[in-house]
Amino acid sequence: YGNTNRRGLLLVAPLNSYQHNRIDIDTVKLPANMSIDKVSTDISTQSKSGTRVLFKIEPIRAATIVLQDEQGVPLSLGSVVVLNGKHSTMVAYDGLVYFDKLEDTNRLEVNNGEGSCIIEFDFKLEEATIPQLGPFICR
Repeated sequence: YGNTNRRGLLLVAPLNSYQHNRIDIDTVKLPANMSIDKVSTDISTQSKSGTRVLFKIEPIRAATIVLQDEQGVPLSLGSVVVLNGKHSTMVAYDGLVYFDKLEDTNRLEVNNGEGSCIIEFDFKLEEATIPQLGPFICR
């Protein structure tokens, strides 16, 4: 229907009164490091009135991280990785993990079933993208 202004506002008119009006947004042009709560919603209004529709869009602190053992081999597929004692995921192919709640200083605790190790690193959000960090050596 249109594009938002600098403040993210767009007036959509006319809407069908007392009926469902579907409002969608196109997320293709959003930077990769943005999170959105929904891409579509249904609204209905009274005759000759309007309403406000809020799509919550906010930046995330995300990265893919390459993890290797001391010999430079990617960590085992399925190893459990915990970020800052709060968020966990599993190691994917090629030793990759993805986290979207990185802090300025981060600590990864990795457990592959045979042992565990710790990796510490700093993260600075510099671009509107999701960077790949590492490889980090798990000791």
